[in-house]
Amino acid sequence: MKDFKEELEEFIQIQWTASSLEEARAILEKLLVEKLICCGSIIPFAESWYVWEGEVVTEQEMKVVMKTMAHLFKKVEKVIKNNHTYEIPEILVFTIKNGSDSYLQWMRDQVLS
Repeated sequence: MKDFKEELEEFIQIQWTASSLEEARAILEKLLVEKLICCGSIIPFAESWYVWEGEVVTEQEMKVVMKTMAHLFKKVEKVIKNNHTYEIPEILVFTIKNGSDSYLQWMRDQVLS
């Protein structure tokens, strides 16, 4: 078995935006119960600006940041899309290159137990 430090490329952070605090909480809870993520944080009331159907739109959204392992991404993405109110939700993935040994081990234990 590989040491978990050798598998760092397998740790990811996913961020997405929710239309409401309730939506963010409900999706996070589902992901945690299904052991698809080890943790998540909601950063409330981000002011988002973007162009949608040719119009500049601004609205308040919830930024959600989660950590998990790369092999679980497609399942996480499916849960978000199936429970999200947006037609095209923002879902972005960032590779975690390094971190505290004990925290990375905890992350791994949460989703692999």
